[in-house]
Amino acid sequence: MIPKLLIPAIAAVFATGSLNAAVVYIDFGGSDTSGNWNSITDEVSGSILDAIDSNGQFTGIYVEVTSRFNASNYTGTTDSSAGYPSTATGDSFYGNAYQAYNGQPIIASSTVTFSNLTAGVQYSFTFYASRVGVADNRITRYTLTGEGDAEYVELNTSNNVTNSVTIYDVVADENGEITLDVGAGTGNDNTTGFYYLGVVEINYVVPEPTSGILALSGLALATLRRRRR
Repeated sequence: MIPKLLIPAIAAVFATGSLNAAVVYIDFGGSDTSGNWNSITDEVSGSILDAIDSNGQFTGIYVEVTSRFNASNYTGTTDSSAGYPSTATGDSFYGNAYQAYNGQPIIASSTVTFSNLTAGVQYSFTFYASRVGVADNRITRYTLTGEGDAEYVELNTSNNVTNSVTIYDVVADENGEITLDVGAGTGNDNTTGFYYLGVVEINYVVPEPTSGILALSGLALATLRRRRR
C-alpha cells in the first residue's frame, strides 16, 4: 500500500514529468534525402523498420507501403522556399484514380501504415507534395485512421511550392497503428486522377517515465527514512 504521505508527492512527480518532443521526416519518391531523414523509394512495398527523428535518434516507428502507388514522379518543385530539402520536394509517389496508366490498372487509393506507435500519444501529420508545370487541378486527399473516426485534409499539388496540410492529434488504434490513405481529392480534374505523396512530417510528444520513476523512488526512500526516526 502507498503511504498517505507519498500521495501528494506522486501526483507532483507525474504532473511535472519530463516530456520528449520528436519530429520525424519521411521522403516518398525515387531518390533519397540525406541527413536525419527517412526515405522510402519503393512505391510497391517500401518500408522503414525503425524511423529516425530529426536528431538522428531511433523512434521504433515502422512505416510501410501496404497498398501500392503507381510509380515515382520527379517533376516536383526544387525551390528553396518549399520548406523541405529539394531532394524531398522534387520527387513523390503518384497514383491514378480515374483510369489505367503506365501499365497499371486504376489505383483508386494507396495506403501507408505507421505501426509500433505509443499508446495514448497524439501524433500530428503534415503532408506535402508538388507537381510543377501543369495547368489542371491535382488535388490530393490524405486520410488518417487510428483510434476513433477517420480524418482527412486535401492539398492541390499542382504547381505547389510552399503549401502543406496537417491533421493534428491522431491516436493509434488498439494495434498501435495509424493508416494513411492517399487518393484523388475534391475537385481533382486531371483526366487520369493523379494524386501525390512527397513528404510526411510527424510531430509528437512522448512522456519520459524513467525520470518520474527515479524521482518517485527517491521520495519513497526519503519518506520511509523519516518515518523510521
